[in-house]
Amino acid sequence: MEELGSLWTTYHESTDELKQKLLFTTLELESVKTLATDEIRKSEENVNNLLNLLNVAYKERDDARAQLHKLLNKIMPSNPIEAPINMFPHVQPESPLVIPTKANSSITESNSLSETYNPPIFPCGISI
Repeated sequence: MEELGSLWTTYHESTDELKQKLLFTTLELESVKTLATDEIRKSEENVNNLLNLLNVAYKERDDARAQLHKLLNKIMPSNPIEAPINMFPHVQPESPLVIPTKANSSITESNSLSETYNPPIFPCGISI
C-alpha cells in the first residue's frame, strides 16, 4: 500500500511539473509570437516607406525629364535644318533627350531596377 501512495505522489508531482513546463512553454511561445508580429509590422512599415520614397524619386525624375524636354524645345529651333550641326555636340539625333516621350511608354524600361543607369552628361559638363 505504501508503494501505491509513493507512486501516486510521484505521479502527482510529475503531473504538476509537466503542467508548469507547459505553462512556461506557452508563455514563451506567446512572447516570441508577439515579438515576431512586431517585427513583421516594422518590416511592412519600412517597405511602405521605401515604396513611398521610390514613388517620390520617380515623380522627381519625370518632372526633371519634362523640364529638360521643355528647355530643349525652347532652345532647339522647330525646323531641324535651321539648327547648327554642333549646337549640342553631346546630343545625338536619336538620343532619348531629343525624342519626345509618350505617357507611360517606357514604364518597364525606365522603372526597371535591374539595368545599369548611366546618367546623361550635358554640354556644360553637368551630369545628373
